[in-house]
Amino acid sequence: MLSMRKWLSVWFAFCMAFSVAAILLPNALAIDSEEAMSSDESREAIVHDSATNRYAKVVTAKGTLNMRAEPKDKAKILNRLPKGTIVRIVDDNAGWMKILYKGRYGYAKASFLEEIKELPYSIITEGNKGDSVLAFKRALHRLGYLKSGDINTRFDVAMEIALTKLQLLNGVELNPKAITPELQALMEWGMLAKGKSGYVDTAADKHSGLMVSIFCWDSGGTLYDGDQSVKVKISYAAQATGGQPPYIITVKKSLKRGGEQYGDVVSSPFSHIWSKNSDYLYLYAIATDSIGNTATACASFRYALPSRYTAGTMDAQNDDCDDSI
Repeated sequence: MLSMRKWLSVWFAFCMAFSVAAILLPNALAIDSEEAMSSDESREAIVHDSATNRYAKVVTAKGTLNMRAEPKDKAKILNRLPKGTIVRIVDDNAGWMKILYKGRYGYAKASFLEEIKELPYSIITEGNKGDSVLAFKRALHRLGYLKSGDINTRFDVAMEIALTKLQLLNGVELNPKAITPELQALMEWGMLAKGKSGYVDTAADKHSGLMVSIFCWDSGGTLYDGDQSVKVKISYAAQATGGQPPYIITVKKSLKRGGEQYGDVVSSPFSHIWSKNSDYLYLYAIATDSIGNTATACASFRYALPSRYTAGTMDAQNDDCDDSI
């Protein structure tokens, strides 16, 4: 009997120790320093042309990699990335990498990211049809970029618009006439954020092939009953491709009530107050490549106020975008 009690005590102690380890070990293995990585696995930050889309894989020895809000050891943790996770590299920053993961920007130690040279993909060009297009459209529908009525087996205008929105909102290289290798891979890895409804305009310079797209959406507003007006926040994303990179993109409002944003990819909200007789609001995305070629895309909005001023409808058009900026 004594022997049996002894063995039961040992077994109970073992179970308790195992339970505590199961709770504490995952947190202990969250890595954002080089201490837990062996010397032969450590690597220096990779530096490449920032105009090229780059992707990396998390290569921690074990555990997860902390994605932080700033390139600092004690910065807020935004996410914990398991070993093997694929992220987009946005920039290099003194031992840290700015990354994009599931539509969110953050920083991670470059020592634990290995750049991927090739991605698995299949390219579907405009006019193709079949099961591959159908599968991709179903994936776009699940993410909210495509309506159920537009799901068919043909690469069409609805799919082109959906791909443009998806790529703009997720920071993937824009090519609305084809499914890019990067986009195909990211769809397979389930790394793309949910979409928003809005308006897309794309323009191209025929001589250089420089292309710019702008996607705008209504992200909320405040109603003012006293003066029968509403302040609406319009968010946008813009991106360029083709031509000679790197690019500068300037996003401007035609009404001189806002700033300008610059960069290869720009995304920011604008606010505008509409009243009963408000004019159109124009948002211009102007892309310039390294040798001076330019392309301009434009989205024009008019907010229609209902009689009781309890709601509104946003109309996006392209008719009047030839007006001077």
